[in-house]
Amino acid sequence: MGRLITADGRRSQEIKQKIRQAKTAFIKKRRILTSRKINREIRKTFLKTFVWSVALYGCEIWTIKGTKKISLETFEMWCWRQIEKINWAKRVTNKDVLTKVGEISSILNIIKRQRWDMMGHVLRHDEELHHIIVEGAVEGRRPRNSYILQLKKDRGINKYICYIKEVH
Repeated sequence: MGRLITADGRRSQEIKQKIRQAKTAFIKKRRILTSRKINREIRKTFLKTFVWSVALYGCEIWTIKGTKKISLETFEMWCWRQIEKINWAKRVTNKDVLTKVGEISSILNIIKRQRWDMMGHVLRHDEELHHIIVEGAVEGRRPRNSYILQLKKDRGINKYICYIKEVH
């Protein structure tokens, strides 16, 4: 399936759709993922394999801002709460849930790592794709949150840093 590079560089609908698909995948595997008879570490591995892989398919091309970041974090916490059968009405904090499952919030870090892995691949192999993604060479106006700005943000690099050419 191809991906549409929109003029504003946003993937809101795609991210929502992926979260819905991943929740459906979770519900299909709920019996395994919530079973107390299966070791928690195995259930966590199943979650990352069967559910998060659905949610994160194609995530390396996403540029993620505020509300979508919150949606992804909320989805991650929903998964952990479902695995431990923690009802949201019990008012257990996210930190307590993560402590109980022995995890740290990681879905956004996985996305960042996949972005960098893809960028390494692109820089090694494909000049045309490099031009489209890194330099934001799409028809129409420039994307609001271009891919290169997202990569800089991932690494904590100030977007106003200029590149200085060496003079020989």
